[in-house]
Amino acid sequence: MDTHIAPPAPKPPRVMAEAPVELPPATLSRWSAERKADVVRALRAGAISADEACARWSLSPEEVERWEALFDLDGLNGLRTTHVWKYRR
Repeated sequence: MDTHIAPPAPKPPRVMAEAPVELPPATLSRWSAERKADVVRALRAGAISADEACARWSLSPEEVERWEALFDLDGLNGLRTTHVWKYRR
């Protein structure tokens, strides 16, 4: 008689549904840190490609790359232009 009880099967990981990506309007001329972050998040989520972002908002590829690098480095604060020296030490 076997009294060994098998452990329960592992549960699959919970996947949180991501919120839909909000893209800034194509006619945007002033960029806030939040709007830059929205573009970076959209790029990371695959909602838009870097080439599409450059064409839509008349951005250079270097500018988009810099936004991504600054976002990786300091998050939203890295994308701020006011008092940048406070955040980049």
